[in-house]
Amino acid sequence: MTNNELNFVCDAIEQVSLHYKKWQKDYEYNSITNEFENAEIKETIAEEVNEWFKLD
Repeated sequence: MTNNELNFVCDAIEQVSLHYKKWQKDYEYNSITNEFENAEIKETIAEEVNEWFKLD
């Protein structure tokens, strides 16, 4: 890992620690998939994948 990569990771951790209260409002926990999902994006993974294969 380079110094730049390590600095990037450390900066990301710092940003999360500073903004987690605000950012957590954007996500909802899905206990079925055990994932946090964006509260505003209601598209499922299946719907997203189907879009990849649409022929218009």
